[in-house]
Amino acid sequence: TQDMKAADSTVPRAHREIKLSPSDEIRFWKKVDKNGPTQPHMTAPCWVWTASKAVGYGRFRVGNHLIKAHRIVWVIHHGQIPHDGSYHGLCVCHRCDNPACCNPSHLFLGTSNDNNHDKEVKGRGNHVKGDNHYSRTHPERLARGEANKLSKLTAEKVIKIRSI
Repeated sequence: TQDMKAADSTVPRAHREIKLSPSDEIRFWKKVDKNGPTQPHMTAPCWVWTASKAVGYGRFRVGNHLIKAHRIVWVIHHGQIPHDGSYHGLCVCHRCDNPACCNPSHLFLGTSNDNNHDKEVKGRGNHVKGDNHYSRTHPERLARGEANKLSKLTAEKVIKIRSI
């Protein structure tokens, strides 16, 4: 029911500690390139996650769980991420705005609101629309027709369909 869904969304998730074995740590650091780019507003380079990513964030398997790589780095360098009692718990945020970054000096803890505020302050929260949208400002960079990996039709099939 609707009431149960509303109640479920306010109950904090079970807080799970991240437990790494020494072999997990060795395996983890093999997937990090410490010679990444230095963002304009940072003094130290990003340590870039080179393995599996989802929406730009590195993912690392520990047991049966996929955990974001920057959260693993936090645990290695600072200990467990405290839980503040909110639904999602504390975020490990990036000062460098590079989701693939694993440099511990680029990370800080914050609430979801802190993370959203940081995003807005840095101008990453403005969703560009209309004539300033990426598809209008850089149409040459968009894959069209068969070049688009989601394309179902080939040029040959389109010609055949149109001739019917």
